Amino acid sequence: MSQRIPKDLIDDIHQRVNIVDIIGKYVHLKKQGANYFGLCPFQAEKTPSLSVNEHKKIFHCFSCGRGGNVFNFIMMIDNLSFVDAVAKVAEFGGIPFDSYRYQNHSVKTVNVAVQKVLTFSQAFYHHVLEHTEIGDVALNYLKQRDILPKTMETFQLGYAPDNNLLTESLQAASDLSPDAIKESNVITSTETKTYDYFKDRVMIPINDENGDLVGFGGRSLHFNLANEPKYLNSKQSKIFNKGNLLYNLNRAKSEIVQSHEAVLLEGYFDVISAWQAGLKNTVASMGTSFTAKQLRLLNKFTNRLILVYDGDAPGKAAIDKAIDNLSKQKNLEVLVAPIPGGLDPDEYIKKYGGDSFKKLVQKERISKYRFRLDYYQENIDLKNEQDLLNFVRRILSKFSDLKNDSLQREVYLKELSQITGISLINLQNQFNQQVAKENHINQRLIKNDLAPVKKQIDNRFERAQRELLFLAFNNDLFSWLDEEYHWTFPNSDYEVIFELFKQYYEDNQGQVRFYEFLNILPSDLVSLATSINELDRPTTTDKKEVAGLITVIKKEELNNKIKKMQDKVNLYQKLGQKSQLDESVKQLIKLIRIKQQEVS
Repeated sequence: MSQRIPKDLIDDIHQRVNIVDIIGKYVHLKKQGANYFGLCPFQAEKTPSLSVNEHKKIFHCFSCGRGGNVFNFIMMIDNLSFVDAVAKVAEFGGIPFDSYRYQNHSVKTVNVAVQKVLTFSQAFYHHVLEHTEIGDVALNYLKQRDILPKTMETFQLGYAPDNNLLTESLQAASDLSPDAIKESNVITSTETKTYDYFKDRVMIPINDENGDLVGFGGRSLHFNLANEPKYLNSKQSKIFNKGNLLYNLNRAKSEIVQSHEAVLLEGYFDVISAWQAGLKNTVASMGTSFTAKQLRLLNKFTNRLILVYDGDAPGKAAIDKAIDNLSKQKNLEVLVAPIPGGLDPDEYIKKYGGDSFKKLVQKERISKYRFRLDYYQENIDLKNEQDLLNFVRRILSKFSDLKNDSLQREVYLKELSQITGISLINLQNQFNQQVAKENHINQRLIKNDLAPVKKQIDNRFERAQRELLFLAFNNDLFSWLDEEYHWTFPNSDYEVIFELFKQYYEDNQGQVRFYEFLNILPSDLVSLATSINELDRPTTTDKKEVAGLITVIKKEELNNKIKKMQDKVNLYQKLGQKSQLDESVKQLIKLIRIKQQEVS
C-alpha cells in the first residue's frame, strides 16, 4: 500500500537543496539582481525569460507562464510524477529517499496493461518474421541489407503482415484489456471497423532508456507507392513521443559510459548495422531534429557526442543545424564523422565493411570547426569577392565560441588565413570585433531582457483579482475578508487557490513557505499561483487598498454580467424567442439598477 510522503521529509529536501543548482543542471543561469535568469527550456527563445528566485525557492517564466518549486520544475522537464520528481531532487542533494514505498502502484496498472499489449505485439511480429511464409518477404529484405539472424533476435525485429491478424489475435486474448489494446496504438479504428495500424512493414520495437517497450517503427515494403511513407512510427501518445526518446539508448548506455562518448545517427537501420559491426555506443534520433530532451538523456551518460549523419547534402545540412543546437549546451564536446561519397552509415558499412566504419567514427572524426571549414566552402567560388567575404563572415560568426580557447582559435584562424589569403592579424581583428559585438548584444540582453516584461493583464477585472490574491499570499487578510465581505473570487481558479492557501495558512499557524504551499495545489494551478506570487509590487498593504481592489472587482464583475445579459437580449431578439427575451430584459434591467445604486 502506498503512503503519502511525510511533510517533514519534503520540507527537509526543500531545505537541503538549492533550486538554482538543480535548475542550473538544465539551464545556463546568470544572476541579475536578486534572481537568476536563463533561457526557458520549455520553449524556443533567444531572450532569457526564466527567473529563479533562490530565496523563495521558486521559478517562473515570464514568457510561457510556467512556474513552481523545484519539484514542479523536475516534473515538467523530465515528465515525472511527483514522487519520482521528489526522488530525483533528493538524489541531486545526496539525500536518502525510498521512492518505491510512496509510489501509487494503482496508477501504473494502465501502463502495465499497455506494456503487456505491446509485448504481445512484439512477439507476434517477431514470430511472423521468423516462422511463417508470409514473413519471407521481410526476411529476404533484411538479408539483402546484410542483417544477421543474431541481430534480428537482439533487436527483436519483426514483420507486420498485410492483413488484420494482429487485431484478431489481440481481441482473442482473454488476458488483454480492451482499453490497453486501444491505448497501445497497434490497432486503429473507424466507425465501421477495427484493423492493424501497421501493414506490410518490417517492424522495429522502440524502447525507452529503461528498456520499457513504448512503440514501434515500421519500414514499408511498398517500395513503389508514392503515397506510402517509407517509415511509419507509433502515434504520438503519453508513452510514445519521438522527441523524448533515443532509439537504442537502453542497450547503448552502458557502452556509452565505458567509452565516455555517444555516437548519434539518424535512423534505425544505421544503428542496427553499426551495432552489428561492433560499434555499440550508438543511438538514433529517429529522423527528427535533435531535441533538448534527447540531449538531457545523453548528458546522463556522457558529455561527448559524435555526429554521424548521411553524407549527402541534406545530411550535412542536418549536421550543421545540430551543431548550432548543441553548441548552446555547456560542457559538451561535439565531433563529426563525415561519411564520404554521399553514403549513409548503413550503405557505407555494406560497401566498405564494419571495421572501416568503426575506424571512420573512432579515428577519422573531426571537430565541429573543421567540419564547418570544409562544409561552408562547398558550392562557393572563393575567387569571387562577395562569396569570399560572405564565407569569412559566416565562419567567424560560427567560431565565436573559441574566444576562451586560444590554442584551437589560432589553429583554425591560421587555416582560414591559408584558405582565403587574408592575413592572420586581419582575421584575428575581425574575430575580436565579432566577439565584442556578440558581448555587447548579450550585455544589452542582460540589462534589458534578463528581467523581461511580464505578460500584461489588460483586463482590470483579472488584474485586480491577481493583486488581491497576491496580497492574501503576503498578509493575514482572511478573517477580515470573511467578516467584511464574505469574500469569494469570481474567477474559479483564483478562488480554489485562495481557499487552499487559507487552509494551508491555518494549518501552519501563519508560518508560510510559498514553495511548500505549491505542493498541495492541483498541478494545473501551480504555474498560475507562482506567476501571481511574482507580481512586481510591494507586499505590504492596508484595508483601504484592499477595499479599493474589491470595489474594482465587483464593479467589473457587474459590467461583465451586464454585457453578457445584453448579448443574450440581442440574440433572443434576433431569434424571435419572446419568452426568453422578456426574461433576459428583466434580468438586464435588474443588473443596470444595481449598478446605478452602487454609483449613487
